Amino acid sequence: MAKKVFLTGGTGFVGREIVRQLLAAGYEVKCLVRPGSENKLPAAQNLEICPGDAANPASLEGRIEGCDTVIHLIGIIREFPSKGITFERLNFQAALNMVRAAESQGVKRFIHMSANGSKRNSDSGYLETKFRAGKAVMDSSLKWTVFKPSVIFGREDAFTNLLADIVRIGPVVPVIGDGQYRLAPVAVEDVAACFTGAVGQEETIGKMFPLCGPDAITYDQLVDIIATALNRKCPIKMHIPSCFIKPVATLLDSFPQFPVTREQMKMLLAGNTCADKKWMEVFHIQAKAFVKENLSYLKMPKTRN
Repeated sequence: MAKKVFLTGGTGFVGREIVRQLLAAGYEVKCLVRPGSENKLPAAQNLEICPGDAANPASLEGRIEGCDTVIHLIGIIREFPSKGITFERLNFQAALNMVRAAESQGVKRFIHMSANGSKRNSDSGYLETKFRAGKAVMDSSLKWTVFKPSVIFGREDAFTNLLADIVRIGPVVPVIGDGQYRLAPVAVEDVAACFTGAVGQEETIGKMFPLCGPDAITYDQLVDIIATALNRKCPIKMHIPSCFIKPVATLLDSFPQFPVTREQMKMLLAGNTCADKKWMEVFHIQAKAFVKENLSYLKMPKTRN
C-alpha cells in the first residue's frame, strides 16, 4: 500500500512541483487547501483535496489521521497585517499548529520547509519566525527533517520572472547597493526532489539540510545571466545606494504593486549562500546551475495561478 503524505502549501510555486513529484513516485497525497484555492491543483488520481487552514487549529482536527508523513511548506515572504497576513501567524503559528496536530493524530514523520539564513534574534521578521518554526519542529517528538532553501528558481517563481520583466523594458536595470552580494539559487525541481526523497529515507531523520545551488553568484552576475537567457545584451546596472531606497520601501511596504519591501531588501543585501552542499550527495542530485540553459522558462508564456 502506498504511503500517504499530508501536504500544506501545495498550491504554491514549490508545493505544486512537490505534489507532481510525490504522485510520480507513487505516493498518495492529501493537500490542505484553503477554500477557494482548490482549482490551483489539477485533478489527479491519488490526490485528495482537504479544505482547511493551518493557522486555524480547529480546522486541522482529524485531518491528518491515517497519513504517514506531513510535509509543511506554508510561509510568506511579505506581510499584510491589515489582512491578517503576518510572519508570526503564517510562518510560526501555522507550523506550530501542524506539529501539534501531527503529534495528537499519531503521525510520526514531519518534513519542514525553513529558509536559509534563519536564525535566533534575527533583525529580519521573516528569518526570525522561520527559525522559531524550525525549532518547534526540532523540539517536537516527531521524526523530523528540515530543509533550508536559498532563493528558489523555476518557471513560476516570482524572483527571476520579475527581474526578466525589468530586463525586457530597456538597457538599464536598477540595482540596490553595489550588486556584489552573493546568492546561490537552487532549482525548484531539485528542492522538490529533496522533499520527495526524504519521505522514504530514514537516514534523513533528525537532520537539517541547507539547500543552495552549485554556484554562488553576485546579483550583478545574476542579472546578466537572465539577460543572456532572454537573448539580450547584458544591461547597464544603475547602482542605487540602499539609503535612498529604504525610505521609499518603508512608505510603500503595504502596497502589493511595489516590488521590494524593507524585509526583502534587508535579506537581499545580506546575501543568501551556504557552504554545506551535503544534500546533493545524500539525495543523489546533480543540482541545476543558474545558467541560461536552465532558464528557458523565461521565454515561455506565463502561467496564471
